[in-house]
Amino acid sequence: MTFRLLLPLLLLGLGGCVAATPPAASPPAASSLLDRLPPEINGFTAFDPALALAPPAGMLLRPYQAADGPVIRVTLQPAADPAERAALATGAGAGPLRDRLDAEAAASFAFASALPQTIAERGPDFLVGRRGAGPLLRCIDIRLTRPEGEQVALLRNLTCAGSLEGQVVRMQMITRHDAGATAQAARVLAEFGGRAMESLLGLPPDPAAAPVAPHREETPPPRRADGLRRV
Repeated sequence: MTFRLLLPLLLLGLGGCVAATPPAASPPAASSLLDRLPPEINGFTAFDPALALAPPAGMLLRPYQAADGPVIRVTLQPAADPAERAALATGAGAGPLRDRLDAEAAASFAFASALPQTIAERGPDFLVGRRGAGPLLRCIDIRLTRPEGEQVALLRNLTCAGSLEGQVVRMQMITRHDAGATAQAARVLAEFGGRAMESLLGLPPDPAAAPVAPHREETPPPRRADGLRRV
């Protein structure tokens, strides 16, 4: 499946209202939901969460590592309250997801403000979806730059959020890359995120479409072909 990136976010009008709040139900077991993920997605291989940076309290983590490339962290977090859970469960969760992504962006800007000579900017938001269907993920693109000698270092925080049975699923890739890999970095996360959401939602993949996978080499090169590097 070749997943769509829609720019900008305003191309899609989504309602954020729920007519009535249904009675709160027990959420599905988060660990069983993450177990729906396959061990490998587009060249990224799942590894032991104990070897990764621990997620915030209340989140469950499933990290993936690309060969000679970045880590993508998939986390699952229960809704903050019954109203948010109802919105996420009924497909009207655009507002709550936007709020969480805006908070992620604000945290990144606060982090950058504490670093010398570091400039933060927010690139275009984008959506990830299957052809002929609505969006699966809403995504933000935060870019931190600072001078390193005669060059400028670019640190990229690409974070997507979607809803899964009344809970928030979040996918984050933080990577360094050259300026020419800006579009490719977003494409790598979009393809991974689309495949992951297909697995989590139980959607059949499109056998006629081949996803864009990170490049692999038998002998690791100094830099990956897609320009993405570990942080």
